[in-house]
Amino acid sequence: MTPAFRKSTKITFERADVCILVLSAEEMITAQDLHISGFIKELMRPCIILMNKFDLITNDQKEKIIYEINNTIQSKLSKGKEIKFWDGKTSERIYKELYEQI
Repeated sequence: MTPAFRKSTKITFERADVCILVLSAEEMITAQDLHISGFIKELMRPCIILMNKFDLITNDQKEKIIYEINNTIQSKLSKGKEIKFWDGKTSERIYKELYEQI
């Protein structure tokens, strides 16, 4: 991440009431995901973790990514938050469910 990107990202998080952290199931957890979750924790913002492309991975990969989220990103953020999984087939329900979460 460049310094300019870090600064603009932090400013965006400072203005946010709620953060939505969108992760790609195909890429697992990246260093950038961890870095961004650190910003969210530092500013103590509520966070919804949204896993994209969850329908494109195997059941073994799903178990591994859930384990990784719980032990890396989720541990950085507030405890007890629910992780939501959506795919393109169910995207019409995303807005309603996000609204209910917020």
